[in-house]
Amino acid sequence: MSFFDDDRLLASFATDGTLIIWRTDTWAEVSRTPIGSAGYWSNIAVHPTLPIVASPGSTLSYINIWQLDLDVLRVAGPAKPTANYVCAKAVLLGDSGVGKSGLGIRIAEQTFRKTESNHGAQFWHLSAEKLRSALPDLQRELTLWDMAGQPEYRLIHQLFLDDIDAALLLFDGGDSNDPFRGVRYWAKILKKHAPLHTLKILVAARSDVSPATADHREIKNILDECNLDNYFVTCAKTGEGVEALFDCLIKKIAWDELPRTSTPRLFHAVGTLLLQFTINSESCG
Repeated sequence: MSFFDDDRLLASFATDGTLIIWRTDTWAEVSRTPIGSAGYWSNIAVHPTLPIVASPGSTLSYINIWQLDLDVLRVAGPAKPTANYVCAKAVLLGDSGVGKSGLGIRIAEQTFRKTESNHGAQFWHLSAEKLRSALPDLQRELTLWDMAGQPEYRLIHQLFLDDIDAALLLFDGGDSNDPFRGVRYWAKILKKHAPLHTLKILVAARSDVSPATADHREIKNILDECNLDNYFVTCAKTGEGVEALFDCLIKKIAWDELPRTSTPRLFHAVGTLLLQFTINSESCG
């Protein structure tokens, strides 16, 4: 493959003898043309200044020379059905035992399962269908990460926070001595590592076994102190507050701040299928 036209276009040569042209601003495939014989070691050559491509001929004695219409290629739309999407990353943060895994399962799978304390990290991929995107020409996707709450993992998990778009800070609302245990720590880490557009939501999880003891004044104080955007009370077992939390998450993520990806629909469908297979395999393991 080779870039040309001041890197605005990319040419690739398939083993079946097809010349494929891509626009580098959208990464859309704008042209697919059979141009001659090819083998595993075949290649193409693009002139450094002229819109000319050379490709192998039918025998070793021949070379095919092709002239490209750059004005058409620069503005061409996708040559085949294309998926345009943005993918956001959200994380569940909090001390061990505050209900991160249960909430993650309820959000991603709409069900409840008893869980043990998680070690390391696990994630769920929420496809465009689950996010109910309001933009017909743009698919929204979300990857939800569950970070283990044991103190020995804190330093490692900081490495995952420099590209997040939302953070759910969970706490044990029934702890009368220190109800916001861990919240201040993670708020400090987010201020240091997370992007400026990151949405930060305080969540009192497990309301069925740990009803929140903090009053409205204490909640407002911690929101202001830690620069958090919202507060929800949830229960993974009953589903209380989860839908409202999820709707807020999807509506308030700064989707316009995220890079857009354009890829052939077939590639996108295969990638989504493989990712789902990976997640299911990890769940079974």
